[in-house]
Formats: sequence, C-alpha cells, structure tokens
Amino acid sequence: MIILTFMCHFLSSAWVFIGLRNEEKYKTGWIVRMKRNGTLQNSDSNYWSLYIVGLYYILTTLSTVGYGDVVGFESNLEFWFQMVVMVINWSLNCIDHWYWLFRILYGENEFFISKL
Repeated sequence: MIILTFMCHFLSSAWVFIGLRNEEKYKTGWIVRMKRNGTLQNSDSNYWSLYIVGLYYILTTLSTVGYGDVVGFESNLEFWFQMVVMVINWSLNCIDHWYWLFRILYGENEFFISKL
C-alpha cells in the first residue's frame, strides 16, 4: 500500500508538471483544455487543485475504470506519459495475478481445494 501511495503521488506530480510545462511552453495540454471547457477555473489553478486533478487522473487510470474528463492527447509528452501509466498499471496487475497463481500452485493448495 505504501508503494502504491508513493507511485500515485509521484505519477500525479509528474502529470501536473507535464501539464504546466505544456501550458507555459506550447499554450496547450490538459490544463488549457480543462480551463477552456470550464472544468477548471483560472482561480483553481493553484498547485494543490492541479495535484488533486492529477491524482484523480492517476487513480482512474490505474484502476482501469476509464475516464474522459482528464485526458492528454494534445502533446506527444502527454500521450507518452499516459501510455507509461497504462503499462505500469498492466505490470501491477500482472504481478498480482502471478503472485496468486504461484500461491495456488505452490503454496496453499489445500486451502483453495477445500473451497471448491
């Protein structure tokens, strides 16, 4: 749980950094889009509000629920970052599935067989 919390914090901070960089340098990105469609007000553009939106994006991506309100396809950096987060999610799911598979096969077989 500590690793997941740290990973969510790190990834959401990186997402906000990418958004601020794209807003400043290219005048585009997920922050600009959210301001344009009214989801994020200019007064809400402090770092804490952006961090909360970034954390929402990361948790939504990692939980594979899906999203549509916070996406970043306006720059290559946002696009690549989204793919990296999706690969991290896939890796975490694979580790979890392999753990349970090995536990069933080589660990507590009696427990699982008795539940069948």
